Amino acid sequence: MLTSVVDLALRQARAPRRHATGLFVAQRGNSITALTRLRDELERYGMAGTAASAFTNSLAIMPAGACTRLLELWGPLQLICGDALAAMLALIGAADSFMREPGLGCAVAAGVDEFDRARPEASRDGAWALVVGEGGSLSLLGWAVTGPAGDALAQASSRAGRASDRVVRIAALDELGEAIASGASEGGSLALVAEGLGGNAALILAPA
Repeated sequence: MLTSVVDLALRQARAPRRHATGLFVAQRGNSITALTRLRDELERYGMAGTAASAFTNSLAIMPAGACTRLLELWGPLQLICGDALAAMLALIGAADSFMREPGLGCAVAAGVDEFDRARPEASRDGAWALVVGEGGSLSLLGWAVTGPAGDALAQASSRAGRASDRVVRIAALDELGEAIASGASEGGSLALVAEGLGGNAALILAPA
């Protein structure tokens, strides 16, 4: 899922120089499916008989690593595991890296999640990807990350030099992509806010 949506996003953006593309991924944690397979094989075959791929696929970095390998994205790679705040941090990381590294063609912020039967109402299969670079439809004007008592929205608005027209609170990993897509279509500035991982984050977006 991750590789498919990142590839599609890069194609739609007509992103040049894939070798100079960074990838910043948010996900809840290790793959439930991969961990289940590893446990089952260990119980059935023991350590010596379990396939090497059962171990490697259970690593949290596996989806992002496979994506960079298959699409030949050789820029910086970052994985953030967590809740809704992880998605915000992936986008902030992609934007910050693109601005700080002049040799970077673009950066991709992405998220991937997997349905967990233990949390049927809080998880689902899905992935999203956003290309950060020149010529995009939205500009990231300001952002802030604070501790649990901080006001990230006020700090982001101050850095952006403007208050936002709308505020959308992100509660899950996959909601960030949906909120940004709606922001691009509706026009006007948009503030995204999320809580989690022991802190708060806010982004101020506006049409480019």
